[in-house]
Amino acid sequence: MPTLELNHSSIRYIQSLNETEHDPETWSDWLPRIGCPVDSNDDLTLELEVFPDRPDLLSHETLAKASRSFLGIGETQIAIEVTEGDISLSV
Repeated sequence: MPTLELNHSSIRYIQSLNETEHDPETWSDWLPRIGCPVDSNDDLTLELEVFPDRPDLLSHETLAKASRSFLGIGETQIAIEVTEGDISLSV
């Protein structure tokens, strides 16, 4: 499984942009519940494993968004602009 080392300062910054607090201590409790065992968690960094079926959790940004959704804090319904493409598929 991929092992990631993430900086709490980056996560804190992303959460502040979304008007949400970041509490590093709680991450060791809830991350295993979404399939991300925590190897270490200190004041500066968070080291965790990500199961192969969760490629959406491989960055600071997507993990911060997952935390807001999972914990039900902040804005969980983010509007993403989508434009129609030129490719069509018929089966």
